[in-house]
Amino acid sequence: MNRYLSKKNLIYGVILALIFPGLFSCTSKSDEFDANKVINKLSQMSDLGTVEFQFSKIIKAEDEATWFKVGARKILISSKAYVKAGVDFSTIKINSVDKVSKKVNLTLPKGKIISINIPSKDIKVVFTDLGAMRSQFSNKELEKIQIMGEKSIKEKISEMKLEDEAAKKSKKFLENWLRMSGFNEVLIN
Repeated sequence: MNRYLSKKNLIYGVILALIFPGLFSCTSKSDEFDANKVINKLSQMSDLGTVEFQFSKIIKAEDEATWFKVGARKILISSKAYVKAGVDFSTIKINSVDKVSKKVNLTLPKGKIISINIPSKDIKVVFTDLGAMRSQFSNKELEKIQIMGEKSIKEKISEMKLEDEAAKKSKKFLENWLRMSGFNEVLIN
C-alpha cells in the first residue's frame, strides 16, 4: 500500500511539474501588444461578408399571339436570391501605426457584392397559361426568362446600396477587432 501511494505521489508530482510552469507562461510576452502581428493578421484577411440579404422575385413572361400563332403563352416563375456584400480586407491601406500610443490609422476600401446565389431549387414555375394551339415553354426559353430575372435582381441590388451598408458594418467590425487586439485609438477613413 505504501508503494502504491508513492507511485501515485510521483505521478501527481510529474503532473504538477508540467502544469506549474504553464500557469506562469500565460503572462509571458505572448500576451503583450504586438502591433506588427496584428497588422500582419489584418493584411492576410480577404473578403469579409457583413451583409446578407434574401430577395424573392416573381418573373412574368408573355408570348402574345401573332397572325401565325393562335393564343398566348404566359408564365410566372418565382425565385429566391441570396446576396452577400462586404469588404476585401486584403486591400485595406494602412496609413500609420504608432506602437507607443497604440494608435492606428487606415483606409477601408469600398464595399462590394461578394456573391449572388440563385439556387436552382428555389426557382419554381408558379403559373402557366397556354393558348389552345400553343406549346409549352422550352428549356431554352425558360433559361432566357431566368436570365431576365437575374438581371432584374442585380438592378434591384444596386438600387438598395448594399455595398454602402456592408462598408459601414465592416468599419464597425474592424474598429472593434483592432481595439480588442490592443489598439487604444483606431481611425478609419
